[in-house]
Amino acid sequence: MGNTRMHQALNNYGDRFEAVGIFTFEVDISGTITETGTPISSMMPYINKWPKVRWFLTVMNHGTASIFTALRNNENGAKTKFLSELVRIMQKYPWCAGVDIDLERGGGYENKDAANILFRDIYQTVKAYNPAKLVNICLPGMTGVQGSVGGENWCVYADLDAYCDTAAIMSYGMAWAGSAPGPVSPRDWLVGVYDYAARVMKPQKIYMGLPGYGWEWQIYANPADLGKTYRGVSLTYYAAKIWAEGGYNFTGNAPPQPMIPWLAYWDDYDQVPYMLPQVYDYAEGGDATSREAPIIGETYNRRRYLTCYGKTQKV
Repeated sequence: MGNTRMHQALNNYGDRFEAVGIFTFEVDISGTITETGTPISSMMPYINKWPKVRWFLTVMNHGTASIFTALRNNENGAKTKFLSELVRIMQKYPWCAGVDIDLERGGGYENKDAANILFRDIYQTVKAYNPAKLVNICLPGMTGVQGSVGGENWCVYADLDAYCDTAAIMSYGMAWAGSAPGPVSPRDWLVGVYDYAARVMKPQKIYMGLPGYGWEWQIYANPADLGKTYRGVSLTYYAAKIWAEGGYNFTGNAPPQPMIPWLAYWDDYDQVPYMLPQVYDYAEGGDATSREAPIIGETYNRRRYLTCYGKTQKV
């Protein structure tokens, strides 16, 4: 991230880290890797201070599907170039433990075979350069084969197990900000990801993610928001606390409202706190004192709803 808190944590608590991925390297559609993220020079004080930490060179495509496709299919020699670039950056930074591959938006299940070959070639290239170098791969949260909630069904854990030394499974976020407000990672989904991964991959290879952040959801829309697919802003729990205390406002930095009512509660099942700003009352469908057909009362995922499946026509 490159922010002050990150540097402070690395400086003060580096002895508590086992491995760190340095998000510096970006691959483009030609397979060329450039250094666009956290400057390596800014990390050297911690690399020198904490030699026991395994420092990985993280290479990412920033979720650009066309780049993943080019690498997977070796379009215009993109994969060939990419593999040589991995060796180049390891040669440039010989202190690294290895590479951390963060490729996202790989498409559907029909791409799995080509994706498996890509990760096989990455693994074999790194080991051919130096058998001591490690390969970590970042994988989407999956609850089974074709079990992605985010369109990443190219990923089959069992197939990729042989092509990594470790795997960081991105279970710290289920559906990001494109879905309806709810837990960042619902409990049932987390358990499903954990169980599936540990069943089909070597458990000692796996690093799981827990959500250590929240969302400031926006469930309203203005004309300027048309076409936007993300409706929330991610924040730490510390930032959420500032929202609750009025340090941040809901008026676009215009003069703030002097008093903003809000409702807060703890969801003990999903182990997640909620704060609902500008709420004057809160009721679920089951709180209705009466209802008329065709409205019915239902419960889904422990929530009580009023649902209408049809419209009654009157002459």
